[in-house]
Amino acid sequence: MEQTKLLSDFQIPNFNDWIKEAELSNKGKPIDKLITKTVEGIDFFPIYTQKDMEEIEHSKSNLPGFFPYIRGNSYSGYKAKAWDIAQEISHSEPEEFNRLLSYLVSRGLDSAIIPEAFLLNISEYNDFCSLFKNIDLGNIKLYFQIGKDSLSKIALLTEFFGKSNIAKGGILFDPISLAEKYGCGLAKTHEAIDQLIELTSSDAFLNNSNKTIAIDGTVYGNAGASAVQEIAYTLSKAVQYLRIFKKEDLCINYAAKKMVFRLTSGTNFFIEIAKLRAIRSLWAKIIKEFRGNEESRKMFIHSDVWLCNKSKLDPHQNIIRHTGEALAAILGGCDSLSIAPFDSYSNLQDNDSYRLSINNQLILKEECNLTDVIDPAGGSWFVEYLTDKLSKHSWELFQAIEAKDGWLKALKRGEVQEEVRKIAEIRDKNYKTRKEVLVGANKTANIYEEEKYLRNLTPAQKDETAAEIQTFQAVRFAEPFEAMRLNALNYKDKNQAFPKVFFATMGPLKQHKPRADFSNDFFRVAGFEPIYPNGFSAVDDAISEFAKADAKCIVICSTDDTYPDIVPELTKKAKEIKADAKVIVAGYPVEHIDAFKAAGVDDFIHIKADIYGVLSKLQNDLKIF
Repeated sequence: MEQTKLLSDFQIPNFNDWIKEAELSNKGKPIDKLITKTVEGIDFFPIYTQKDMEEIEHSKSNLPGFFPYIRGNSYSGYKAKAWDIAQEISHSEPEEFNRLLSYLVSRGLDSAIIPEAFLLNISEYNDFCSLFKNIDLGNIKLYFQIGKDSLSKIALLTEFFGKSNIAKGGILFDPISLAEKYGCGLAKTHEAIDQLIELTSSDAFLNNSNKTIAIDGTVYGNAGASAVQEIAYTLSKAVQYLRIFKKEDLCINYAAKKMVFRLTSGTNFFIEIAKLRAIRSLWAKIIKEFRGNEESRKMFIHSDVWLCNKSKLDPHQNIIRHTGEALAAILGGCDSLSIAPFDSYSNLQDNDSYRLSINNQLILKEECNLTDVIDPAGGSWFVEYLTDKLSKHSWELFQAIEAKDGWLKALKRGEVQEEVRKIAEIRDKNYKTRKEVLVGANKTANIYEEEKYLRNLTPAQKDETAAEIQTFQAVRFAEPFEAMRLNALNYKDKNQAFPKVFFATMGPLKQHKPRADFSNDFFRVAGFEPIYPNGFSAVDDAISEFAKADAKCIVICSTDDTYPDIVPELTKKAKEIKADAKVIVAGYPVEHIDAFKAAGVDDFIHIKADIYGVLSKLQNDLKIF
């Protein structure tokens, strides 16, 4: 008896069928409404299919370990060698540094990134011997960062790597960043580039894999740049170096292998995966054009977690942010990765903070089986689409910079700094209107959290020297929200209580609850403690309770249909009870806005409101500081 196939009884749905069902489930809104716009100028579509791959050339034949290395430099991915677990160590005191480094090495650290401040305490070669006492330098890589205050230490570091037969790692030196970070002029930048060439050509680095050239893209990423800008600007800077090296007869094959590319890994998970794949392929093509050999076309990428989205508010959320950013960098194929301690943004990091950062990577490495599959993101229609789009957009921007005489000229004109500032402003607006969310900062705030993280502020050091070059300014989008919360804490110190806001919850539960819950989350962002009654059936009942409450702000929570009957009366009586009262309506009843404002309503809160604008104005009006 012939058996029928089970699936033959079912109709195979097509793409148009899916669109109809998707629009139906989205309350009739057209499918275009499900497209997400990004700051990269790339649209996120709600679904991707095999058809999207038809015009993506690299998806047809590219394999791991083959030019242009979209899928990684190695044929075996992380199976043969995993990424290096790196950590920047902030301690500059020698004994503290040695103790922390020993601690981290024993817990799985592969690479130590040593900041410029550390070098300022080093004056002779013997100082290194005490700093690395009882540490097996054969088991760890040491990367020393050079900045504008440590240029004089380059000779000492060269001596250290020259005399030590086993020291691995190198010197992270990006002379152009002196202009990008500190505004140093091009004359000083060129002097520093001469030092870089001398360093890279020295005997201490000739016959080993130690690095000397840092191509720092984090200066753009941490200023709020888009992924397209970070890729294009990083490549433009690298090509600027290549052209200078070529004039100085420094071999391209040699120079390329001395480079470390530092990039951020941010909050947009799939963009960050695609970013590393795209920049790796573009760099391979650039080196090929410079007639570099196969090995020199492989880019060494070190990933740092993004600074811009970190917060001193509810800081343990930074651990979760770091995890997503680290995972994106790993799936993108980074060679090295560092995660800042979750509380480093409050300058409170200790051994446990560092241990958490190391363990974050160890869990991804040892427990998540990320080393068992070669390029697990490869073949994803979405990731391949993004890789292709980022490559094309970045290449166009890179070519535009090259057409105007390269990176240094672009820096001098100030146009690239301005373009990054524009993107940072868009991101800032997105956070201030909660189009993008920072958990614990602009949404789901916990006003009762441990205060030490927010109170431990390190004033920014301002360089009063006149800058010849406009700099890229690092940003953290949580800072405006941190300032409001600190205002509330200062108010609490003076008044023994957080500032209060009273909810006039009008009508039964189902009538007032949705907007009261929204308001509850909204006002906590600025450190207001809500007074949230069960509900009032009459205006006078609400006003009676407001009169007793230690609050100068009343928020009317009900529905648009009921507002015409209650808002004018509530507003009038609230301001009669307390002359300086602020009345806010939860919602935005378009037809009645002008009338409610005329009745004395001060503001409206809703899903598209500028939460920072509303709350900072309210704090200022109520003298919450």
